[in-house]
Amino acid sequence: MGRWGMMNAYFGTPDKALWAEMMWQSLLYDGGIPLMILYLILASIILHRTWIIGVEGANNLGRWGAVLFGYTAAAIVASFSFPIFSVQLGLEVILFNAALQSAFHSSTQRDQMIRKK
Repeated sequence: MGRWGMMNAYFGTPDKALWAEMMWQSLLYDGGIPLMILYLILASIILHRTWIIGVEGANNLGRWGAVLFGYTAAAIVASFSFPIFSVQLGLEVILFNAALQSAFHSSTQRDQMIRKK
């Protein structure tokens, strides 16, 4: 860890710094093939869950699910051109998806509680 980017500038040795142009290259530097596989699994889970919310969500929640599916897909495509999840934009993707998952989960629980009464 810390062999490329600002982590290397802060804590590493500049003469041994590696250059990472893409997210995939940085994943390979930091964790090798297992980290790349883990990233693919995470990306597919996020896209799958967002797709489900886009299809099954009620009114506005479904619309936001569709919007976030496109936003997440665009972020994953952008990972082929720069390390997107190492900057603020990547953090926004994760934060927005977490907020959508939370809203969907709480609305589903609320609907189940109303049906039981």
